Amino acid sequence: VPMQAESDPDGHSGESGYYHIAAGMSAKEVREALYPMLDSLEGAYGINNHRGSKATTDREVMRYVMEVLKERKLFFFDSRTSPRSVAYEAALLEGLESAFNSRFLDNESDRTKIAIQMAWALDLARKKRIAAVICHLRPETVSFLEDFALDVSGGIHKSGVKLITLAQWAECSKEDK
Repeated sequence: VPMQAESDPDGHSGESGYYHIAAGMSAKEVREALYPMLDSLEGAYGINNHRGSKATTDREVMRYVMEVLKERKLFFFDSRTSPRSVAYEAALLEGLESAFNSRFLDNESDRTKIAIQMAWALDLARKKRIAAVICHLRPETVSFLEDFALDVSGGIHKSGVKLITLAQWAECSKEDK
């Protein structure tokens, strides 16, 4: 779901003209923006914030978002586009299944740098028992992931890390809290 970034002068319209969830919105405004988006996502089991470095730091707005998600019984994944994000905590306060991004895999479209980020994530997963990475649909990233998948058998990467879905990750992270 598109959310206002720090760089957005007007949080209500994005680069494609669609309606953002923006800092300072009322509960009514959040609902009016979020309901049509959710209605258009038939079969979705959850959402994440696209951008959102400003909106996800607004406690009230995140509470309003999570209230809607709770009504719809949807999962929330915090992309953590800001270190000051309160979205994950807001989701947990509403009792939602939730998870958060540990690392952006491809901030740079360079295969070597993507591999370094993935190695970091695998190391974090071995140390902390859990980690999540997100990425963009870019040719370099897709190529890397195709090669990465060759080292996965039965859901286990050759490094010993088990790969799981976001829903499974949310369950595991609840156990750690």
